[in-house]
Amino acid sequence: MDMHGLTKKLLIMCAVTLFFALFFTSGAFQWVTGKVSGTCPRYCVDSDEGNEFVKGTIYGYDDKCNKFEKTDYCSEDNKNQLKEYRCDTQEKQNWYSEIVLCEHGCLSGACIE
Repeated sequence: MDMHGLTKKLLIMCAVTLFFALFFTSGAFQWVTGKVSGTCPRYCVDSDEGNEFVKGTIYGYDDKCNKFEKTDYCSEDNKNQLKEYRCDTQEKQNWYSEIVLCEHGCLSGACIE
């Protein structure tokens, strides 16, 4: 039996195992793929807490560990319509959007008060 060859193979296997362990636990997996490795905490944050009079952004992770970020915006076709993004953990993607009719118009991603 060739001990030198066996030692070399064991060192290579250890190095490969260590590389993958560090890759999946260091955040490099998320940086490369945009997904969190293993189990990810489903969550969603809404910066304007659903207030249509404030331009907001939602962000978080869906049920497949995909990162998302969506920002409220005014419709280009209708000056009174706002696309408002809101968090909802009951939804598969963890968020939903709705069209809000702004009584006084929409400007820069928010209804005018």
